[in-house]
Amino acid sequence: MEPLFAPGMLTFSSGAREALIRNGNNLWEFLDRHTRGDWGEDANEDDRRVNDLAVQHGGRILSAYRLRDGEVLWLHTDTLRYSTLFLLAAEEEES
Repeated sequence: MEPLFAPGMLTFSSGAREALIRNGNNLWEFLDRHTRGDWGEDANEDDRRVNDLAVQHGGRILSAYRLRDGEVLWLHTDTLRYSTLFLLAAEEEES
């Protein structure tokens, strides 16, 4: 299956970078899932619907995946597809 969109430049919050290393998760696997429309086991139905529309008509795209230790990793691609941010859900809740 071909990617549905280009992710742009990849950026990482410090927490996401540390969590990926600590858990031994492969960031490319998450990026591949994200760009092919697998929005993750932690994306709710509204997120899935919004993402599907964003792929077709433009808009931000947000996927949510579980790391090995149970933390939730978000991948957020901006509206113009300039960049994709890897961010822990807990970091967003703290700000």
